[in-house]
Amino acid sequence: MNNVGPKLIQRLHDYLWSWSSRIPDLEEGPCLVHNDFGNRNILVREENGKWVVAAILDWEFAFSGSPLLDVGHFLRYERRRAPLREPHFSQGFVEHGGQLPDNWREIATIIDLSGIVECLTHDELPVDIEIELLELINATLDHRDPQIRNYGCEGESSY
Repeated sequence: MNNVGPKLIQRLHDYLWSWSSRIPDLEEGPCLVHNDFGNRNILVREENGKWVVAAILDWEFAFSGSPLLDVGHFLRYERRRAPLREPHFSQGFVEHGGQLPDNWREIATIIDLSGIVECLTHDELPVDIEIELLELINATLDHRDPQIRNYGCEGESSY
């Protein structure tokens, strides 16, 4: 975490602690969490003119926990001003048995922040990925959409 200075660490600390009383008990109703639920691990196929999920790949990091972790990861690059996945994702999630608290977007974003920070601890992290992760962190702390240059169809980096 070469570019993470004490100011950003303190901002993260303060932000996360400000949310601590608003995060629901994540141990309640645990389920199988993929822990890398994003575009590159979802295969789709067309059926009757609609795209449907054919398979979810890459389960080696799966564990029992809150599904909000996968929700946050899947929506990591979603922009509120120009949504690609919402409200379709949350509607499908609920229609197929998922439960979302009232402030689920904020909670999922806070939970995903831990995954973003964890990515910054990887050795030999490419500079462009580090810049991207820092932008995701700062966008969350500043309550704004991330300004990612290569945001597009893929909607996610290799981390």
